[in-house]
Amino acid sequence: MRFEVFVEQNDRLVINWQVCSTVNGYQLPLQSQYILSLLLFLVDNGDYFKVNSEIHNINTRNKSNLHPPVSKLSVYQKGTYYSRTRVFNSLPSQIKDLSHNRNHFKHALKNFLYFHSFYTLDEYFNCNRI
Repeated sequence: MRFEVFVEQNDRLVINWQVCSTVNGYQLPLQSQYILSLLLFLVDNGDYFKVNSEIHNINTRNKSNLHPPVSKLSVYQKGTYYSRTRVFNSLPSQIKDLSHNRNHFKHALKNFLYFHSFYTLDEYFNCNRI
């Protein structure tokens, strides 16, 4: 009985994962799927992250970026909480501006990731954006 429930739950997870990670019927690369899941979590839980304009009142070009948490440990810097802010701050401003509407943000982000097809996070961070 428990095995059947586990299989049913796994089938739902696989189905949800496939729906989440496809664009026009094509599968995104693994790192692009990782970026997608990080940023969708960030949009859904935006209350846990602070914007630079909330930290200081100086009008800078990075005022709409997320404020990265202070950390000296590389283990923490390689974790998902720190990575989310870094990945979000590296997004083009047109996509960042859509973060208040989840559906529009998700659509624009999927198209961006599909167009660029990142296979590593270094490719994502070094991508020249238009």
